[in-house]
Amino acid sequence: APKSEPAEVSPPGGAHSIFGFDEYLLFVRLVRNVLRCFALLPPSSNVQEEKELYDALAHVLTTVDKGAFQDVMTLFMPALFECMLRNQALMCVPQYLLQSPDTSRLFSKILLDFLLKHMDGLCGKQVLEPHGIFAFANELSPPEADEAAASAPHADDD
Repeated sequence: APKSEPAEVSPPGGAHSIFGFDEYLLFVRLVRNVLRCFALLPPSSNVQEEKELYDALAHVLTTVDKGAFQDVMTLFMPALFECMLRNQALMCVPQYLLQSPDTSRLFSKILLDFLLKHMDGLCGKQVLEPHGIFAFANELSPPEADEAAASAPHADDD
């Protein structure tokens, strides 16, 4: 099990969660147990099968309400990051969450907060190399900002 796994789970702290306490605990247990399994699995020789497994987790994460997503991702971000250090194929999970319109903005905030809090301990980690998480920097800008910039009238140089 990942060393950074939270010891206790409190009731939904997100003011926006529509989960009841039992559903919330079930979701927390699901994410905790999936991360425990990922921590035990060695990288697979079947890359496509491994990616499908990680994409399935990411998809499940995008289907819950925003309050539960925020609580659980904040709680388990250290464990997910630790798993990514052991197996870089897990990078597809944050990629998926950053690309999903349902989770992109919220996950980018959670990820940025985590990275800023742990920056000293993360220096030199492979996951921070150009092909790692920071390669997604352009994914962190909300698509609406790009659309607004593209549709803004341009000033004439007359």
